[in-house]
Amino acid sequence: MNSTTHRLGRIAAALLIVSCKSQDESKTVAASLRVEPAAPAAAAKESSSVGAPCASDDAKACFERAQHLEHGTHGSTPDRASAAAAYRIACDRGHADACNALGELAFFGDRANAPDKVKGAEHISQACNLGSIQGCTNLGYLYANGQGLAADPSRAASAHQRALSLSLAACEGGDARSCSIAGGIYGQGRPGIEKDASRAASAYRAAAAHAKVSCDAGNAADCSLLAGLHADGRGVPADNAAAVQLLRRACDAGELDACSQLGLKLASTPGEASPGAAQAVEYYDKACDGGDARGCFLLALSHADDGPGKDMALAAVLYEKACDRAHSGACVNLGRLYENGEGGRPKDEALARALYEQGCNRGDSVGCKNLSILQRQDEQAAFRKNLKIGDVSHCGLVTEVNGPIVRVQAMVGMYWMKLDQIYPAGQQRCSFYNNLYQDPG
Repeated sequence: MNSTTHRLGRIAAALLIVSCKSQDESKTVAASLRVEPAAPAAAAKESSSVGAPCASDDAKACFERAQHLEHGTHGSTPDRASAAAAYRIACDRGHADACNALGELAFFGDRANAPDKVKGAEHISQACNLGSIQGCTNLGYLYANGQGLAADPSRAASAHQRALSLSLAACEGGDARSCSIAGGIYGQGRPGIEKDASRAASAYRAAAAHAKVSCDAGNAADCSLLAGLHADGRGVPADNAAAVQLLRRACDAGELDACSQLGLKLASTPGEASPGAAQAVEYYDKACDGGDARGCFLLALSHADDGPGKDMALAAVLYEKACDRAHSGACVNLGRLYENGEGGRPKDEALARALYEQGCNRGDSVGCKNLSILQRQDEQAAFRKNLKIGDVSHCGLVTEVNGPIVRVQAMVGMYWMKLDQIYPAGQQRCSFYNNLYQDPG
């Protein structure tokens, strides 16, 4: 999970690509956003289809089990159906972040299940009501963008204000990550919350202080967080060497995202003779082997680049592994391999389209663009197949269709053109040079 995802939650980050309250006030906001939890019978039906993914009565343990099932950590295969059932059980037992994770699974969907944004929004609303910071952040962006529920600027602002209130309260309790989230909210601004550089700096200082204490006590996740603060110079002086040292410490302690982050830093070390690139691959491999999606994606990129280590077949395997763990860029790159029949994968436009759509649903702009291109090609093929006299093409009125050639009344005169040079009106520019048609394709 990248730093943007840590700050915003997966849905909020995706919506951004595709496009301090008192305690009493927080209670009022929560009441205005409240939805009823799913009935026990419905929850039991939803979880029974995949057996018993979570036998424990401990909601936290059940949530952690669900995370392992979703991401397929340490060599196991991701199992989203069982993960959703476990999240459902934990959510019904009052685990706020489990409700948010359940909502994200429904909102995004996967290869086996189409996205259900309405159902996702219901679970995310419940997560915010129960006190999930990420749930409230996600809910704010859902209301702002009209995704899964009606756009409502007032409720969007309320949800973001609740996210800020929750993060500040947790920050005061010593949670470094919540301090960092508050810093991000103040630093970036949100609907209903103006930017405040002074408060952002104060929140980041608190994040750094709490993270150092926690890191020194052996919390690898907070070592990774502190590394990010040093890298960005937020709350502490910018210090790349310190960031690298902290990332090594976190990676060695099993924080897989820190291994990916460390690899990125080493790979960007200047100088052709630097051993950073080779070391980076080792850290990507370690992260990927543990089930980190970004580690698999970065490892795939290292094998897709021209050089002695280029191996497109291996890159395809790694893209698929990262895509199965919900990395949008990996899905898009895998889709490109299927579209072109590369990397040992058969040419399969239908699968490529599904992979582009999966990436697009998660906010990948390239996936959206590639999907749009395929959809436009479908429109062109259908237009040409059914072309008849009287249709309007991009160059003008069709006056005759004779097999593979078509006569068109263009602005500059009557022209015979090849059928595969004809596009629907408005889809391409019609251009002539020296009385010769210039095919935009």
